[in-house]
Amino acid sequence: MLAVWWILCQIAGWSDTAKPYTDHSGAVLPPIAVFDEQGDSFSLLSLFNTQPVLLLPIYTSCPHSCSAITEGWKEALETLGEPGKSLTVITFSFDHRDTPADLKRFRRRWKLPVDSWYVVSADSAAIDTLLAAIGMPVRWDDRLQIYTHPNLAVFLTAGARISSYYVGVSPDPGSIRKAITAASQNLQGISWWDRAWTQCFVYDPVTGEIQFDVSILIHLAAGIIVLSSLIFFFLRNRVRAAR
Repeated sequence: MLAVWWILCQIAGWSDTAKPYTDHSGAVLPPIAVFDEQGDSFSLLSLFNTQPVLLLPIYTSCPHSCSAITEGWKEALETLGEPGKSLTVITFSFDHRDTPADLKRFRRRWKLPVDSWYVVSADSAAIDTLLAAIGMPVRWDDRLQIYTHPNLAVFLTAGARISSYYVGVSPDPGSIRKAITAASQNLQGISWWDRAWTQCFVYDPVTGEIQFDVSILIHLAAGIIVLSSLIFFFLRNRVRAAR
């Protein structure tokens, strides 16, 4: 049962609903130029020092999940006494239309700590370069006038190497601590349990809450029915052959 559940969660992680990404664990971020809410330009890599970094890709005018991502990570990190103690956070806007004033409003709205939590963006070319480096698909929807994107967070080592990913908007402190520890030890990848756990929950933009993906239960039930049927017919044929 547990094996089937994990497999189904993995499959769900590849679907559009669960918002997939390409795992580039071990890759090093490119030295792109970014700007902050003050309008100052500098290399993204200059924000890396001696501790791991959490990269949160969002865009400031997002009407749904970006707000949940920011709120969820802010609350979870505050529970751990972060950022600052052992982690630096970079909120990166992938909307080339975002200006320093937009970044400043975003910081004020969410009351993000000034120390160890940066809010930056870049031009179109640099944004595309970074998104390709972390394997994050972002697409502009002309009909809805929004960006479609995964609810993704990326943990990196102090050397700007991708250590692990987290999918979802409501991270639990335990998984965060594991990811920080792995990044501090220059490890890549997360456990199968953490990957399955994060991929079995989705964000509901209507309620603004993280919820268990009910489709997982539907797939699981269907899988059990099919497996049970196969076992039944196999055993029936064995009994008939033995007569």
